[in-house]
Amino acid sequence: MPRIDCPYCGRIGSLYPERVIKGPSALTTYFCDACHAEWDEREDDVTPPAIPRRRLPKTRQDKQAEP
Repeated sequence: MPRIDCPYCGRIGSLYPERVIKGPSALTTYFCDACHAEWDEREDDVTPPAIPRRRLPKTRQDKQAEP
């Protein structure tokens, strides 16, 4: 089931998932727009997410440039 809340700040609806499929494995990278945390989760992994990476917030220009 896809995650809908951030495990670090608890905000609901602030996550943006990116799905990466390589061969038989699938990886989802999540980014929280509220606390700017970024982390990876594997589909078959049940362990809690590790320490998040920090990413600078996207500017309006960055968001408009996305397809």
